[in-house]
Amino acid sequence: ALFLALFSWKAGRLSTRSLSARLVGFGVVWFVITAAPTSNLVFLSGVLLAERTLYLPSVGFVAGLAWLLASFHRTRPVAAASLAVLCLSLMSYRTVTRNPTWKDNLAVFSTMLAEHPESGRAQWVAGDLHYQRGRDAEGMAAYRRAIGMVGGHYTLVVEVGRSLVAHGEERVGEFLLRHAWQDRPEFPLAPSLLTPLYDRQERWGEAEASARSALSVDSTNAIQAHLLSKALEAQGRLDEAVEVRHRAIDLGEDRWEQWAWLSELEMQRGDTLTAISHLDTARTRVRGPGELAAVDSTRQALLERVSQR
Repeated sequence: ALFLALFSWKAGRLSTRSLSARLVGFGVVWFVITAAPTSNLVFLSGVLLAERTLYLPSVGFVAGLAWLLASFHRTRPVAAASLAVLCLSLMSYRTVTRNPTWKDNLAVFSTMLAEHPESGRAQWVAGDLHYQRGRDAEGMAAYRRAIGMVGGHYTLVVEVGRSLVAHGEERVGEFLLRHAWQDRPEFPLAPSLLTPLYDRQERWGEAEASARSALSVDSTNAIQAHLLSKALEAQGRLDEAVEVRHRAIDLGEDRWEQWAWLSELEMQRGDTLTAISHLDTARTRVRGPGELAAVDSTRQALLERVSQR
């Protein structure tokens, strides 16, 4: 195709009054460049052929077709005009009949599943739909096909792992998320999804590792800081837990719960005055009588513990 483009480019210059074959060269080069990202030649895209990926390349095709019609018009003007009208009519008809396919996401994905089951994206969507409808075995099979087609793309593996964890397939979901984390440690999403999983399972060392990894890439993630503080507390590393809890508050988690947890950490460290001070701060962050009652109850219990010493 590129040789054809080079050959045609040697023809005369493009102008409004000439039929230079350079138009064909432009069309070929345009088609090759715009089709390359989804051609599976540069990298696996997970799509064998999709009309949405042919919109831009079709501009190059139409440029070449226009040159052919214009050349034909010089010798057979009536036939060329009839052919042009026929092409426009057929393409217009196809556009009108195809438009409903692009009505919304549901229409797009339903059509994709029906017409292109060989697409990795289609199998990904099929897996989501199967799990939503309680067909776990079919969902798992679809996810496996999707990963096989796309070749372990980070986004796909992470999203499938997230979905599996959400649907109770924690072992398989963890495996995929760990694989994505190890494959692309410079991305924070996989470890940030593993941290709450390890937190629920009380695997504190692994929760610490994944939270630290996520924070090393995205230091503004307050949720990861919160979970890291909790993991450190569970391992008895109270000084570090206090430091990270302050970090979570500074990152935007300035809520009464955070100050109450910080108060508990200070109490465990033996700093009663600071613990009470943090509860007083928590009292200023409450947004309703229920929260105020919870803080006051905690403060009263703390004062009673102090008085008993």
